[in-house]
Amino acid sequence: MTILRPKERETNTNWKDLKANQKKIGTIQRDLEANQRDIVAEQRDLITNQRDFMVNQREIVAKTFATKKKSEYLRKKMQQRNYPRNMIRRSLLTSTYIDDY
Repeated sequence: MTILRPKERETNTNWKDLKANQKKIGTIQRDLEANQRDIVAEQRDLITNQRDFMVNQREIVAKTFATKKKSEYLRKKMQQRNYPRNMIRRSLLTSTYIDDY
């Protein structure tokens, strides 16, 4: 083992610290890249979920519209056949038309 002079000891210590810090920086950069990949994947999932939500909303609106049209049709038919009002109201409240579509 060689004996280092004070100046060489200081330089050697600084060199070791520099190498250790470079390793830490490399580790931090890898973690950052992994986190960025995770964020991109989460954003893709979010976009997919938003699309699915919008499709489901459209389907619900379409079914609701169809249900409303069908109930209006049934109300008119029952009125034409002179059913009592309470019977018309009760039959429209208890029936579900969404399952028909």
